Amino acid sequence: MLRRFRLATSVVAVLSATVLLASCVTYSVSPLYDAQTIFFEPALVGVWVEQTKDKPTTITFTKSKTPDDSYDATYVDSENTPPSMTFYHVHLAKLGGKVFLDAVLTGSSPAPKNEDAASANKYHLIARISVDGDRFYLGLIDDNRLQEGFTSGKYSLPHEIVGDDAVLTASTAELQKFVADHANDDQLFPLAEPLTRKK
Repeated sequence: MLRRFRLATSVVAVLSATVLLASCVTYSVSPLYDAQTIFFEPALVGVWVEQTKDKPTTITFTKSKTPDDSYDATYVDSENTPPSMTFYHVHLAKLGGKVFLDAVLTGSSPAPKNEDAASANKYHLIARISVDGDRFYLGLIDDNRLQEGFTSGKYSLPHEIVGDDAVLTASTAELQKFVADHANDDQLFPLAEPLTRKK
């Protein structure tokens, strides 16, 4: 089970290619969105490029063919030989006046070599996002800050600590309330350097 939650290398690289993680990653067993909070941002559709590397990574968002307002996201890591691709199903939710991303891994190429990696599509990765013209900002939950908040009593939310990671076991309603209450917490949701839209 522990390895199922330790997918930070692939999942985080996909949705936050510019984040230099000094901490672990928070996952949720419940989705953040529901029919009342789901949100579609047309400006997110497109190809976003990390400009800080010689071989830039890209994230492509397309509108999903599913009946709900969701996206399919494809990440290409050009630093690998051959380049690796990872695929996600993404929903947005608007909570506390901010937009949040909920991403679930759906596949990768090359395919994962073990059962634990293949089962990652059960878990949700949550981030606060912002699209400002041709710039895309993404802020994953700071797992260290979250765990410190749990210990101090600043944050309260059903969870388990699996290895070094916080795994949120809260219901969707509980998760939404927590995120809405802390939507403007820049320490809990620190934004990385932006990705830029490919022209």
